[in-house]
Amino acid sequence: MSSETVAIQTLLEAFEESSERINALYNKVKSAGDDCKERATTIDVFRVLHDCFVFHTDTLQNQIDALKTYEEQEAENIEEEVEELEKELHLLDRISRGCDDAGCPLPSVNDVSLAAYQAFVTRSVDLSAQLSVMLEGLRHILTLTPPRLSKAQSIVTWLGVANKATWSAKEKQLNASWKSLEEDARLASASVDEPSLVAVRQLLSDVMQLGKKAVSAVGSGSRAETERARDVEHLGSQQRRLVLWCRQQQANLDVLTEPDHIQEFCKSLLEHYNVMSDNYHVVLEKAEPYMDNETVQEWLLEASEAWLHLQVKALEQFRRTLFEVHQDSLLEGQVEGQSAFCLQLGTVLGALECTLTPWCEVRSSACGRCIQLLDSCRELRGMMPEYEKLSRQLLELTDRLRIDREAYDCYRAAALSHVTYLSSSAELLAEAARRKGEYKACVYELQEWAVKKVRCDSWRNIRDKVRDIKDLLEQDQLLQRHRGEPV
Repeated sequence: MSSETVAIQTLLEAFEESSERINALYNKVKSAGDDCKERATTIDVFRVLHDCFVFHTDTLQNQIDALKTYEEQEAENIEEEVEELEKELHLLDRISRGCDDAGCPLPSVNDVSLAAYQAFVTRSVDLSAQLSVMLEGLRHILTLTPPRLSKAQSIVTWLGVANKATWSAKEKQLNASWKSLEEDARLASASVDEPSLVAVRQLLSDVMQLGKKAVSAVGSGSRAETERARDVEHLGSQQRRLVLWCRQQQANLDVLTEPDHIQEFCKSLLEHYNVMSDNYHVVLEKAEPYMDNETVQEWLLEASEAWLHLQVKALEQFRRTLFEVHQDSLLEGQVEGQSAFCLQLGTVLGALECTLTPWCEVRSSACGRCIQLLDSCRELRGMMPEYEKLSRQLLELTDRLRIDREAYDCYRAAALSHVTYLSSSAELLAEAARRKGEYKACVYELQEWAVKKVRCDSWRNIRDKVRDIKDLLEQDQLLQRHRGEPV
């Protein structure tokens, strides 16, 4: 048995099964009768019967389509192509009989009517093209912002929407062109319902509507641009005042030489810092709507650099004044060189006292000298805590100064570089205070950790072992001296 026979047999079985089910549902509906109590049930059964019938039909159609041979499908495609060709042939037949697509008779072909029709078609195409371009231009105009609209004066002038007077002249010109087209259509015996005329009339109506909107938009844009120019000019005057004040302060700082005068200037600048920061913040806020203007960007960069350079210059002058004596005295280098001796002197004196004590207990001719030396050592040890604290403070000062120089050099290189980015300074002080507090908290936490580590048992054990080793070495040296051996 071939595969096609099996497929047909399966199709027939499915058809019979579906038919039996539909027939059973139909008999059930028929037996229900017109009883009102069973009306809801009858409606549900009818709905199920309808769904089964639709499913039955779709299934059979899909299976029949699947059983179609390649030749049958080709035949159906050819039939569809024949229908399309018949439609085209019918259209050509109407045209040959002198009718257009709508069935209206075409004008008679003679020299006069042909020339008139050519003139009508030419004028219709030209006016349609002009109106289409104007329509796109008007749509583009309506999407522009006032700053961009002020730069599109050429297209505004060509469209005639610069003001109401120019648009009135453009309307008269377009209406005259439309009347000329209507006259050409009359001479060419073209119908008023001619598709080309209808399209041109619609384009003209759209252009007239958008033209009025464009005139209003251009007027609003001109007023907005005037107001924008006035705001930019006011912004420029504020920027110039800020820059002039910063440069005057720099000139005043340059002529100051006395440390007291420099300190007074820096104190005054610190008092004016919040006011100047607020002024710069106000200028920055006013300039935000005009950041697309390159001139405004240059103004902001100039003001920012002038204010920043004044702060850096004042800080450097103040710093140079404060540390001038320190730099000339070379105290920093001396502290670094003698720091190890100052910090170890107490330990050396303690070891010396331990060494001299046994000698003082032995009666000899040199005992008096040892006692004097031991008393001097003890007296010096009593004075050491104060000087040791001073040495530590000087060493810490030296470290802080070195770190300060390195950090300031990095800050200066970054601060005096050309400004390429501007941001609001409203939260600058609050952010700086937050970071300072966070830094102090971290330092305090590290200090607590270091103190705990120093006081722990392991550190004490190490320190005791070191002292025991040192005592053993000292005892060994004493024994060698008693024996007369070289130490």
